[in-house]
Amino acid sequence: MKQFKLVRYVTIGSIAFFIFAIALLAFMLRANGESNLLDLAERNNVRLTKLFAKSVEVDLHKMFRNPDVTYDNDPGYDPLLARVRDHMGDLEVLKVKIFTPSGLTVFSTELAQLGQSKITNLGFLSAMQGIPKSELTHRDQFSAFDEVVEDRDVISSYVPVYIDGQKTPSGVFEVYSDVTPLFKKYEQETIFVTALAAGLFIVLWGGLFIIIRRADGKLNEQVEENQRTKLHMAESEKMASLGEMVAAVSHELNTPIAFVQSNLSILSEVIGESMFQSELGGKMIKFCHSSEADVINVKVNAKSIRSKTSDGSDMGMDPAELQEMIDQSLSGITQMSELVANLKDFTRLDRNRTSNYDLNKGLDNVHYVIRSVIPEDVQIVKQFGDIPAVECMASQINQVFSNLIQNAAHAGAKEITLSTKEVDGRICASVSDNGSGIPADVLPKIFDSFFTTKGDDKGTGLGLYVSKDIIENHGGEITVESRPGKGTTFYVWLPIKTPDALRTAI
Repeated sequence: MKQFKLVRYVTIGSIAFFIFAIALLAFMLRANGESNLLDLAERNNVRLTKLFAKSVEVDLHKMFRNPDVTYDNDPGYDPLLARVRDHMGDLEVLKVKIFTPSGLTVFSTELAQLGQSKITNLGFLSAMQGIPKSELTHRDQFSAFDEVVEDRDVISSYVPVYIDGQKTPSGVFEVYSDVTPLFKKYEQETIFVTALAAGLFIVLWGGLFIIIRRADGKLNEQVEENQRTKLHMAESEKMASLGEMVAAVSHELNTPIAFVQSNLSILSEVIGESMFQSELGGKMIKFCHSSEADVINVKVNAKSIRSKTSDGSDMGMDPAELQEMIDQSLSGITQMSELVANLKDFTRLDRNRTSNYDLNKGLDNVHYVIRSVIPEDVQIVKQFGDIPAVECMASQINQVFSNLIQNAAHAGAKEITLSTKEVDGRICASVSDNGSGIPADVLPKIFDSFFTTKGDDKGTGLGLYVSKDIIENHGGEITVESRPGKGTTFYVWLPIKTPDALRTAI
């Protein structure tokens, strides 16, 4: 069984989580830093606006009295511009604009922007409702009073302006503040916190890795122990089945062994009785070949010959009878050889590995061997389709079908049908019987280990459990349909190619 690589998956998963967590942390820190920076800058800009609005209240009256006229043509524009530079030039303020309620830019420290409309700007609309609105942007170039600055982080705040104690905004100030130093400081803090979090994670992950590695070792030991237990259970079940078959096969072998032994005993007696005749005849033949005469007179010791042989009325067995005995003995030996060969193919003791297996031929072997342990009145019908060879462990697959056929016979079946076919690139082999069937309340339990309805003295309760485990390890599945009183059908589905996990395990 392929081991679950706990360390590998935990490492991959934790690294992926680490990257995600650090990225999320960096994003949240940056977002939080920007939010705090916006809040801070906005409060400063609101305070600056209030202070500045009081100092230029006279000018604001002129601007808001004529809301559709820009202030650049007013004599007070240049003095106001000078005051803005004096008051805000040292406060990191880059630009100031004033808008009338109609959205007209009536004043700006950048003359080219006078007369522009902000009536659709969301920041302006928010300020006209009494809610300051700020935005952080990065500017590659920005016009600030009499110079152009580069590579700056700028916060623009739309701030409502109230004059004469009005409850609704009389206009809107837009103040651009340079927050580049503060933003860089937030970025540095973000990098520091992110690096600190990464360091802590690495330390924690190191400790966790040690724990996971030990747990992985224990888990793999348990998996191996579980696999050994399953193999032991499978072998125990197989040996139990083989024990029954060996007893039956020994009975099958007794008959041919008995008549071969009897025939050989008779032949031994016949050969023993004819040894003197053969020796005497051999001497006569040798004597004739040693002489060139056509007629030879020979003297024999008749008394000695009479004492060692019969009177000739019974010259032993007829040659035809001898030939029949030999043919019977050869037939018995062939029967024994066929039984041993089928038993060997059934167990596949010499091929404990995956191989291309002819399942139809395998079921023939199973049938040949299993018929000695099932009642003689049970008929087995074969309906084999044209199927390709299956890559599998043959001895294990034979064990599965041996279990299924014996279970069918034990269920009182008088006819068992074995069928094979190819369906959608898989092999389906079924074992159907007309036995008593399986009750509905028992059916969900039949694949549980040690569950049996045969009684402790007749079943181990491991046959179907082991069979299911074998088929699933081959990448297949085993299903069952049963109707009480009608019979049961087990379907065994096998892939044509062996799964990598089984090939690796073997």
